[in-house]
Amino acid sequence: EYSEWVVNNFCQDFLSSPRRVQVGPIHSASIQTKVFDLVLCTDVLEHIPIDDIPETLHRISNLAKPGGNVFLVIASDPSKHENHPERSSAAQELEKSGLKIH
Repeated sequence: EYSEWVVNNFCQDFLSSPRRVQVGPIHSASIQTKVFDLVLCTDVLEHIPIDDIPETLHRISNLAKPGGNVFLVIASDPSKHENHPERSSAAQELEKSGLKIH
């Protein structure tokens, strides 16, 4: 979650040791790679600056351990998001990422 307000108001128990929430852009987060069975991102990509989408997809896909899964949900209304894959090059970046698209 990028919003410090949400973290500070609703996630305080996740901030204590062991820390389970990190605030900041996912493409520059310092998260251990290849450790998660499932990486779930809902309504994230349409908020990432277009120039950061390739690195973000790379970082997200590297969070899953071998044999793990990455599940991305993209907002259904492209009119509300400038970076929505239907309105930008994000769809091409998704295809180039190597992630399987369903």
